[in-house]
Amino acid sequence: MNEKDPWKNNTVTNKNTLWLVVASVLLILYVSSGDKIPAQHSENIQAEAEKIVAINPSQNAIELCREQVSDMTYYTKERLTYVGSDAGNVVITYLNDFDKVYKFKCVGNKVKLYAEGSRTWIPM
Repeated sequence: MNEKDPWKNNTVTNKNTLWLVVASVLLILYVSSGDKIPAQHSENIQAEAEKIVAINPSQNAIELCREQVSDMTYYTKERLTYVGSDAGNVVITYLNDFDKVYKFKCVGNKVKLYAEGSRTWIPM
């Protein structure tokens, strides 16, 4: 009986070598091309920031938001301070007697409270 050794005379064919070369070239091209999206993304963020800066709420909107927060929380309007806007929405803070600051945002007719722990706006 003549048994063949499966590991003897086992050579890599030209077809396998070709596939390996093609896959390597494609991988190198993909890696070297880099990701262009973050640069474009930073340009979009700058454009959005310019739009947000351009949207400043009116004094009437600030007073209306101050009233809404005061009605919901029973805080005095004098202690509610306008600090800025977030995408055109009024942002107001309240400093209590223990130096704790609460941040409120008025979106339409709704008031939201900022939760520092989760860094989210919670509807009231």
